Amino acid sequence: MNFLDKHSVLVLNSLFMAIGTTTIKKAMIALNSSFDQVTPAAKAIDVVYKKNPDGSLNLNELDYWQPLTFEEWLLVEPRPNIDNIVHTPRLQIRCPTVIVTNYSKMVMRRLKPTRQVLYQIQDGKCAYTSEKISFKSSSLEHKTPKSFGGKDTFENLLVVKKEINHKRGNKPLHELGFVPIFSHKTPHPTPAHFIIKALHPDHLFFLKHN
Repeated sequence: MNFLDKHSVLVLNSLFMAIGTTTIKKAMIALNSSFDQVTPAAKAIDVVYKKNPDGSLNLNELDYWQPLTFEEWLLVEPRPNIDNIVHTPRLQIRCPTVIVTNYSKMVMRRLKPTRQVLYQIQDGKCAYTSEKISFKSSSLEHKTPKSFGGKDTFENLLVVKKEINHKRGNKPLHELGFVPIFSHKTPHPTPAHFIIKALHPDHLFFLKHN
């Protein structure tokens, strides 16, 4: 996949709260678009870091950030080693990493019961043994097997060691003496800025995680 088509740009609402991600290509189009021929559909956020004594950027120390129009953005110099660049016959354009839109509402996200989400909820522990396991060695487990009507829900899913999942097969839990130490419930919808993952150092200053 071309880097222009990857969802690597953080999207903010007009209150500068994260509401999602988009591709560099779509972000560029938004920056160069307008609803009324005057107001830009989006602005790019220029994130400026403080510098280390050797002149390199200190990605842990923010100096300031500012929203820029597309015309202003074209004048911004790419930052060494952290920016993608689009080349045209006449220009070298720094790819935006964060854009702010005119959308004023907060987007709520409902988590899905994926293996990654459940692994994080269980703090990387097997639901039967409480043993710390790597994500690679984990497997999704249905309390009630799908062949017996079990659903792909938080209430019915756990993360366990692959060996246990394979050993169990479709057998009822009580036959193997397995007792889950976790009892999951479907989480309430959560503001997007709490659950969007940072895909670039610039994103960290606009995301909130517990």
